[in-house]
Amino acid sequence: MEFATNEDISLVTTRNKRNRLVIEQAKVLRNLIAPKYLDDIWSFPDGPFSLFRGNRRIGVAYKVTDRLGRSRLFWVKLHDLIHLCNQVTPEFTKTALRYAIPPEKYSEFGVLAPNPTQQGA
Repeated sequence: MEFATNEDISLVTTRNKRNRLVIEQAKVLRNLIAPKYLDDIWSFPDGPFSLFRGNRRIGVAYKVTDRLGRSRLFWVKLHDLIHLCNQVTPEFTKTALRYAIPPEKYSEFGVLAPNPTQQGA
């Protein structure tokens, strides 16, 4: 699995006044790759991509190449993905709350401990 590099991220973002990364729509649109022919997706790198019909997003696809070099495409309709998320959200929330770290114990975990320089921000 390949992850986005700093260079990949810098192609679609800028830093705002608070030094936070902000995704710029114009930069994203300039860096989109839309194949002229559907067969061109086989030359894309492995990973996820969106599926559109005209201007409407209809799904999410994932291209995977196995160890024998065979590429496979998997896709899910956006409607089905939203339906699945709505079904699992209550159970996920219940489980997450069961394992949640109470705020009074945040100081025991370095990553959760409040940063004194950011408390007023």
